Amino acid sequence: MENILNTIPDMVWLKDKNGVYLRCNLEFEKFVDKKESEIIGKTDYDFVDKKTANRFIANDKIAMETKKIVRTKESITYKINNQKIVFDTAKISMENINGEIIGILGIGHDITQREKKEEELKKLNELTLSLTKSQQALLSLFDKGDSTLFKWKNKINWPIEYVSLSIEKLFAYSRNEFISANIPYINYIYKDDVERVLKEVDSAIKENKNYFQHEPYRIITKDKKLKWVLDCTTIQKDEQGEITHFIGNITDISEQIHNQELLYHQSKIASLGEMLGNIAHQWRQPLSIISTIATGAKLKKELNILNDKEFIDDMEKINTHSQYLSSTIDDFRDFFSSNDYIKNQINLSDSLKKAFSLIKDSYKSSNIKIIQNLDKNTSLFYNENIFIQAIINILNNAKDALNKIENKHLEKYVFVSLKKEKDFYIIKIKDNANGINEDFIDKIFEPYSTTKHKEQGTGIGLYMSNQIITKHLKSKISVQNVEYTYLNKDYKGAEFCITIPFNL
Repeated sequence: MENILNTIPDMVWLKDKNGVYLRCNLEFEKFVDKKESEIIGKTDYDFVDKKTANRFIANDKIAMETKKIVRTKESITYKINNQKIVFDTAKISMENINGEIIGILGIGHDITQREKKEEELKKLNELTLSLTKSQQALLSLFDKGDSTLFKWKNKINWPIEYVSLSIEKLFAYSRNEFISANIPYINYIYKDDVERVLKEVDSAIKENKNYFQHEPYRIITKDKKLKWVLDCTTIQKDEQGEITHFIGNITDISEQIHNQELLYHQSKIASLGEMLGNIAHQWRQPLSIISTIATGAKLKKELNILNDKEFIDDMEKINTHSQYLSSTIDDFRDFFSSNDYIKNQINLSDSLKKAFSLIKDSYKSSNIKIIQNLDKNTSLFYNENIFIQAIINILNNAKDALNKIENKHLEKYVFVSLKKEKDFYIIKIKDNANGINEDFIDKIFEPYSTTKHKEQGTGIGLYMSNQIITKHLKSKISVQNVEYTYLNKDYKGAEFCITIPFNL
């Protein structure tokens, strides 16, 4: 019995009915840092403070009076090492064969670790409850707001697990209709945008991203309307790193897209008059040649001096110049095409040359020379049409600035360079029009600039160039005034720099 008492981890002690210690085990000795021989015959007042001793004795009395087990939780400090321990203490009265109470048997079980775990669990439960309330508040914002919150499973076609009440504003479905329809989200994406959206998801997964933003894409509503949306998606993973869900915040940006398209088409319309002038320049000479040949052939025929060889030669010349006219129509028709969202693998150098061909006659009439330095190996996947629009706007801005210079003897230049630098293509376009007023240079890409700004060559054209380059090409554009030397002459002008990453 002695060995058992001294090997168990619990404290065990025995007192008489007056609270005097009669026995204890080794664990109790550690508590008071005394040997059993020094403990026997003493009371609690000899080992702990008066307040604690009174509490111990009061519990002893309750156990003796009720003759039941009295359980208490006591926080005590071991004197042997000053360690604080929480004990679950059980006390029961001891009786002799006559049923008389002779003392109290006490057992103290260390529950310190259990208490810590219970406290941690309590805090965790409080945190969970707090988070749940926060999540509910956050979800209510989506329910009432303009954005729609989606949660998709990482399975084929993205089955929907959750959607906020604001789905009705976006898709014209109620939440119950939308979820009960059990239609995969992919089916709501406009067919021409599906492949791109899927590629963006695959790319985010391959790059191990936790968050990504789609390029704007179109969705189909319940009433078969098309809407443009901005989709910001978070990727959820389990403990093994496997993707379980996608959580998307989707916002209707149809109005913004519509306004941007209006500005873009306004920019094109603003360029139309100048383009018609370019067509007139390009057509004037071949039309004059065709007219001269036809008139000459008619006259020779009337004088009966038109031989077969001359007739065939004249017809070939007319055909050659007619083909040229046809090709110019194709160039301008392609430029004004409305298909501005299709991307292809294009050479940037070739696209720049197409832009030059569209403005070459207006440059020629303004006596402006384009100095080219283009790297040929510059392939990129992008929409050529809108890129050319951005470049033409910058070139027209340079032409307008040069035409305002009063020095009639000035050689007018526009320098265009295209180079590869590290992971980027760098396009620089600079003129020698003495630069932009420093008071306006920071506002040059703003839409609908004031007349004073327009005198410096700004306007909707440069705003659209900025929008195309930053939004569509995910690239950067900047402008600064530079001083340089060309053919031993010093010049000053505005330099636009476009930085395009290899992988758009």
